This record gives sequence, C-alpha cells and structure tokens, in this order.
Amino acid sequence: MRRLWATLVAIGLVTIIGLRALSIGERAVSLEHTDYGEGPLAALVARWIDQPPGRTWLQVPVTVTAYGPLMLAVWRTAAAVFPDSNLLLVGRSVAVGAAAILVFTVAAVVFRGQRSTLSSAAAVALLLGSPVALDWFPYARVDTIAAALTCLAYVAFDTRRHRLILSAALLVLASLAKQTAAIHVVPLAWIAFALEGSRGPIRWLAAAFGTAAIGWGITFASYERYFLDASIVANLNRFSAWQHIDVAYAWITAASSVLMLCAAWTALTIEPRRAIVDRWWVGFTYTVIAASILSLKEGSWLNYYMDATWLGAIVVGSVAGEALRLRPAQTMGGLAVAVALTVPALILPRYFNGWLGRPDALRAEAVARLAGTGPLLLDGQLVGYLPRHPGLLVNDPFLLRLRDDQGIAPTAEILDRLRDPAATVLFSIPLSAHVERRSRARDWPAVVLDRIGADFCLTERLPDVFVYRHKAPQRCLSSSR
Repeated sequence: MRRLWATLVAIGLVTIIGLRALSIGERAVSLEHTDYGEGPLAALVARWIDQPPGRTWLQVPVTVTAYGPLMLAVWRTAAAVFPDSNLLLVGRSVAVGAAAILVFTVAAVVFRGQRSTLSSAAAVALLLGSPVALDWFPYARVDTIAAALTCLAYVAFDTRRHRLILSAALLVLASLAKQTAAIHVVPLAWIAFALEGSRGPIRWLAAAFGTAAIGWGITFASYERYFLDASIVANLNRFSAWQHIDVAYAWITAASSVLMLCAAWTALTIEPRRAIVDRWWVGFTYTVIAASILSLKEGSWLNYYMDATWLGAIVVGSVAGEALRLRPAQTMGGLAVAVALTVPALILPRYFNGWLGRPDALRAEAVARLAGTGPLLLDGQLVGYLPRHPGLLVNDPFLLRLRDDQGIAPTAEILDRLRDPAATVLFSIPLSAHVERRSRARDWPAVVLDRIGADFCLTERLPDVFVYRHKAPQRCLSSSR
C-alpha cells in the first residue's frame, strides 16, 4: 500500500509539473500577452545588433536599461544565430532556458540531499506552482538567468579555493544580469563563517569583490560607462510603502509561499542549530527579508521574490525528505491531499477551455499596421512588437520618467519630435488612465502626457491598443482622450 500511495503521489506531482510547464510554455509562445519589461529590453538588443551601447544612447532616440549586459548579450548572440526569428520570442527562449536550468538545479539539490524522488518532485511542483514562476518564467526578462546563476553559485560554494572562486564568479555573472544578485554575498559569508570561522568570510569576500572588480570593471570600461549609468542612475527609484504592500501581499498570501514559510519555521523549531548554518535555510530567510525591503522601490513586483521562491522550494523539499523518513505515512497522506486538491484545479479549466492555448499574434499585427513611419511612442507592453522601428523615440517609458524626475532626460527633444505631423502614439491603456495614475506609478513623464493630450486625439481603438495621432476633424473618434 505504501508503494501504491507513493506511485499515485508521484504521478500527481508529475501531472502538476507538466501542467504548470505547459502553462508557462503557452505564455512564452503567445504574443497576445507581453510583460512590460521585455519590450524595452528587446528594443535595446535590436539596437545593440547594429551598434554597441554608449553614452549617445541616453539621447534621442533614448535606449536605457536598469540592468547589466549579461542577459542582453546572450539574447543578442541568440538573435545572431537565428536572424529570421521574432526577436521577442528569441529573448523568451533564452529566459525559459535559464528557468529550466534553475528548475533542474533545484531538483538535483533536493535529490542529492534527501535521496528522495518524491521530495525532489514536490520542490519542483511548488516552485512551478508559485505566482513568480507563472508571471516571470515565460517572459524575456533578466530575472531567470540571474536566479539560475545565483542558484549555481550556492551549489558551487565551498571553502576549497577553486570552489570559492567558482562560486564568486557565478555570483558576479548573476549580478551582471541583475545587480540585486550581489545581495547573496551576505548569506554566503555567514555560511563561510560557519564552515571555517572568521577566516572564511575574509576569503569569501576577497574572492567575491576581486571577481566583481574584474567583471564590472571590464563592463564599465567597454561601453563608455553606459552600464554604470544603468547600474546607478536607473536604480535610484524612490521608495513607496504602498508599492511594498501590494507586492508583499501578492507573494506572502500565495499557497506556495505559505508552505515555504511553514517549512522554514518547522526546520528552525526542530533543529535550530542545523537550520542556521544550512545555506538554503539561511538564504531563504535572508532573501525574504531583503525582498521585502527591495520591493519598496517604485516599479518593483514579484520578481524581487524570485530568489526567495527557489530557495524556499529547496527548503520545502528538504523538510519533506526528512518527514518522509521520520513519519512516512503521515507525510505521504499530506502529499496525497495536496495533490488531490491541486490537480483538479489545474485540469478542469483546460478540459472546458481546451488543452492547448492558441499562440495568436493579433495584437502584434495590429501594432505593426498602425505604427506608421514617423516618430513613434509605445507603451512598454507594445515595444516588443516593434523593437526595430526606425522612428521609436523611447525604449522604456518608465525609466524615461525616472530620468525626467531626476532632471536628466532629454524630454524637450522628445516633445519637439512629437510636433511632426507623422508622429504616432500607441498606448495599451487610454491616455486618461495614464494621466489619472499617481505620480510615482506613472509610466510616462507628465509633460509628455500633457503634450499628447493637447496635440493628439484618439483615432483608432482596438482591444488593448489605443492609437493617438495629431488632431484633425476627419480622423478623431471623439473629443475624449
């Protein structure tokens, strides 16, 4: 009976993993839904194919980023290998590939530590079942490659010199994808202290800062300090308590996150001395706290909890493995109940709505048709459809607004370009919705929105696409913005 139950639970976990992987894959191949951040990155990669980043990119046409060059360079290389492929889908392939490496590494870590296929499958199912996975794994963002490299840095970490340097190099590479990966220096320094005493953190920090000086030094020198601007100026976001409440609530209230926090608490109460020196438990606890602080920044969302999510999945897998040894019947029963509650919730919607979603590209076709040939402004959700458009004035509206707040954006020249009668503005939401947002939540500088409201009118309206052109009686749909 125990083997039968184990087999049924394993089948259920594999079903959960397969259905969540299917959902992620469907989102990755569909162009009907795009994430805000991937379009601006696609436009940057498109420009990088023709010329290297430099200080001129901060002028009109404005091409800015808040990240390091690693993910973008990998994306550019993949685009060169597949020059006829859709640039956005190439970037998504890179991101999904990095996510697959992350998932495989999580599974391998749990299996190596527990020698239990069930606990390893439970960790993967929990990771893929988190809102972070469904909302971020399918899209062309830097987060998955940074998370995968950070996870490999944890795996490689050891007091032996070559492992210490390898771990530091992997963490630096992760920071070159997304700078916040550098925060993991702290929990790994604590683990080094637990393993080697006071000498451990000194050796680890020397390796980490030494490789960081080399990696980031080469990056800053190679591109006219363009990525120095990206690393500092583009990340001087103001802090907002309301932003934090929205993000933290979305993550903490997810069922997967509740299980992770409960597993971490269980591990601490049962064996506190072991927990506080376990790299996965320490990393999870630290990143939950760090993510709660970082998510106070304007523009933050669930991606700040990505590292906490994969670390939490490993903690759950480890606790499940221990529980299967100590209380196999009760643990197997708990896994069976979790599977029984989860599988129907994933299967029934597909049964009624179709097993495979259609990768439509109707919105992409509409944007391409409506963009025109003159100066062009696009919302971040639409930039990925036309990353190579010659009239694109701004690749990332949100970062433009941040730079405008700091007084360093070429806003006046953008306003001047908008005087061109051929100028077109394509928004994913109405102009009025942009204007009504509170200042810290706006995607565009207020002066740009004011100019569009004064000189432009709504000429076409499609699902999730609002077209604004210069006012003319024969073209305006109404006086409404």
